[in-house]
Amino acid sequence: MSQNGNSWFEISKRDRRKIGLFMLCLLVAVAFWVVSSFANRYSFTVKTELILTNIPADKTLNVKNVEVITMDVEGTGWQLLFSKIDIFKSPLKLDMAQIKGDNVQLMEHVDLLNHQLPEGLKIVGISPASINIDFSSRIVKKVPLEIFADITFKKQYFYASDLILDPDSVTISGPIDEVSKIKFISTPKITLHNLSDSISTVINLAPKGTQNVNITPTAVGLKIPVEKFTEGSIDIPLTLINNQERFDVNLLPGKIKVKYLCPVSKYPLIDRDMFYAQVDLFQWKIQSKSRLDVKLLRSPDFIRVIKIEPQWVDFLVSK
Repeated sequence: MSQNGNSWFEISKRDRRKIGLFMLCLLVAVAFWVVSSFANRYSFTVKTELILTNIPADKTLNVKNVEVITMDVEGTGWQLLFSKIDIFKSPLKLDMAQIKGDNVQLMEHVDLLNHQLPEGLKIVGISPASINIDFSSRIVKKVPLEIFADITFKKQYFYASDLILDPDSVTISGPIDEVSKIKFISTPKITLHNLSDSISTVINLAPKGTQNVNITPTAVGLKIPVEKFTEGSIDIPLTLINNQERFDVNLLPGKIKVKYLCPVSKYPLIDRDMFYAQVDLFQWKIQSKSRLDVKLLRSPDFIRVIKIEPQWVDFLVSK
């Protein structure tokens, strides 16, 4: 009985060959059907970007020059398949030099767009159907650059001189109502910490909050001179002003001590004549002050004054 049961499930080599041949034919038939189906033409919908190019030099767009459009495209099933992959990764372009009027009916220019599609694809519908073009006069203006930076230094290091932008101004162009509001262009934020060496770099500039304003140049050079500093001090005599009555005024003390940081390379250049400090007798004659404030009015531009001692002085007046 068990032998009869086992023989029921046994398949001869001849039968297995027939089954294999049947499966092969089935696969060929399915493959042929798929190929035939994909060769048929279909309509499908895709989204892509439309870029408006060749804007007249003396005009500017008050709308974005990039529009997102939805197209009904006719093509084969294979093109439908590949359209989901990469056919429409590149945007389409519409040459404004060939456009007349402020209202662009996109289907009137469908031939220009079809030439940019892979062979065999055809646009049969576009949404939105039209684009309103709003031109205005373009003006050109030169504005300064301002550095937006967060810079710190290692101990005893600092700027050897002012930061240098090359160029230090840019030319902007665009609609009158937008360009007239721009007083300067700020650089992107520059963050540098613990500097001990000079830096030279290039900064890419971005439009200030609008796509309608162009900036020239789009990149500028930045130099950050960095040098090691040393601390120094010097005694400076005080000059008394507004003593028209020629009172005999005795300043106590008659000089001040200025403490400063100076680049090591320029330390030998420091000289007392580079400094000027004064006190004003008007503070006593008009304001009745018993002490006179010290004002340091001149010092070398390459130093950093960190302390003045004293900041006010006593005095004796003999009439």
